[in-house]
Amino acid sequence: MIWLEVGNVGHVHTWTEVVQAVDTVEGLRTPYVAALITPMGAPDARIPMLAAECARIPAIGEEVAFEVTDTAAGRTITFCQHTR
Repeated sequence: MIWLEVGNVGHVHTWTEVVQAVDTVEGLRTPYVAALITPMGAPDARIPMLAAECARIPAIGEEVAFEVTDTAAGRTITFCQHTR
């Protein structure tokens, strides 16, 4: 797998709200929203992301901005509603 630059704006393909903690995922407090986002720069891709603190429940097809963050635990991608 390689990382390609695809910009930081995309559209919500699908999402779910997780209300029951998953034992294998440390550091995620429930409830949280996980989504598959289609980046504008890679229209055939679906990237799993978590909703950032600023995000509300997204609508399918809604435009969002996302950010990649590297931490000691690994790489995290979060999204928030896109404002122009």
